[in-house]
Amino acid sequence: MFVPAAAAMVAITAGSARLSAQCFRDADTPPSCLRPSPTDKPAAVVDNAQHLHVFVKGTDNALWHRVRAGADATSPWGAWESLAGTLLSGPSASVRPDNTIDVFVRGASNHLAHRWLTGSAWSAWEDLGGNIDSDPTSVSWGANRVDVFARNAVDKSLGHNFWPTSTGRWSGWESLGGVLAGGPAAASWAPNRLDVFMAGGGSYMYTKAWLGTAWSEYAQVGCCIVGTPTAYASAGNSLYVSALGTDNRLFGQSYSNGGWSGWQFELSPWHAASSPALAYNSQRHTPELIAMIPGGILMRLAADAAGTWGFWQPLMSGQYLSNIAVTSNTDYATAMNGCPAGYSPTGQDLNEGAGGDYIFLCLQWGSDRFHAIYNLGIQVAGTDHDVRCPANYEVLNANDLNKGAGGASLYLCYSRDPHTGSALSNIGFRAATGFAQFVPAILGEDQLACTIGDNVRYGAAKAQQSNLNLKTTKGKYIIACMIRATN
Repeated sequence: MFVPAAAAMVAITAGSARLSAQCFRDADTPPSCLRPSPTDKPAAVVDNAQHLHVFVKGTDNALWHRVRAGADATSPWGAWESLAGTLLSGPSASVRPDNTIDVFVRGASNHLAHRWLTGSAWSAWEDLGGNIDSDPTSVSWGANRVDVFARNAVDKSLGHNFWPTSTGRWSGWESLGGVLAGGPAAASWAPNRLDVFMAGGGSYMYTKAWLGTAWSEYAQVGCCIVGTPTAYASAGNSLYVSALGTDNRLFGQSYSNGGWSGWQFELSPWHAASSPALAYNSQRHTPELIAMIPGGILMRLAADAAGTWGFWQPLMSGQYLSNIAVTSNTDYATAMNGCPAGYSPTGQDLNEGAGGDYIFLCLQWGSDRFHAIYNLGIQVAGTDHDVRCPANYEVLNANDLNKGAGGASLYLCYSRDPHTGSALSNIGFRAATGFAQFVPAILGEDQLACTIGDNVRYGAAKAQQSNLNLKTTKGKYIIACMIRATN
């Protein structure tokens, strides 16, 4: 339950920013310079030219920026640039109607620090004072209007600052009460309308809205989240919020026609290391969700205009699936946290609903295309329990993907032979309680189609049998989909 807090944020004099050292040695391989921390979320925004801007905190604690010059995933990326500063949190970014991009961070001495991009020129850092201890969030609901929110470091209330006032200056911090368990997220679907989301007591998510003349009371809209959520608004008074669940898997829920959908897994669930960022293309009406996974890899998940999410893929070019392992245990948390160092669990239990062990694939990425994985297959063990993978394939650790579920003994075969396909960038999953819930396109006798949200079609893992819960008496119908690199 939220408790009103009357104390306003404390204004502190401006501090100095330091020039960052160059830490991104290679424009296409930034993971060594990122901090894979749940409190250091990335930020992303789409400008009026449909360019995607990504901002991250580097290992030098500076702000780093990179631009994708187009709306499509295959559009070229520019080089990383340092915007200096001393960051104590992840950044937040928003775009004004005139295409000015504003970036906010928690800087030295817990001040809010601000830079903005007009055309091709960045401003110097501006100190907006305050005493905050969370990631900030920002949104613009009209020409020359920017609202910023963050958590007060003293009483954990929601702090608010906006620009401009009648004098053309920032308003200064005001307290909107509440007791926040993490940073806030803000969105606006119309001029003079604001919706703010945050984690509160008991890991419940709360919302508070500016209704044009007054703030609403806090309202509870679901459980259970950790860290800082992210949100966007679209035409028709619609909202979408994404957040990390208490098991570090990403969930999302939407608001339309006066009601919330309830929390749902992002399609092809993922185990993330950071709270997510959302970038919304208002011209295409398509969102992109961006999160960091263990190992410091930035991943993207795109949806089409109908809101159908696709599969996770590495955000940057030059990242290929290089190794796969399996983790399994009768205890969920032990299985989820059982991947080798440098690997990331996919989040899809391959025995979901069927009983037996919790089983997850663990994935690792690299920049060497020549040592990437090019193809997958699901093989049923013979009566003699031998696993016979096709030529040029290897069996994955001889781990039964149906262990303990009482079904057929299934094994993953993989190939590094480039003649068997194109290099993979990820493995996605489709899970449903029955075959009828899948996309009905058939690419072959035993191969289902995998259609992702941004209208790119990939083949599912070619196998003797596609269902990863084959011959179990219960459980979901699960298929694995190979996501191929586009570069």
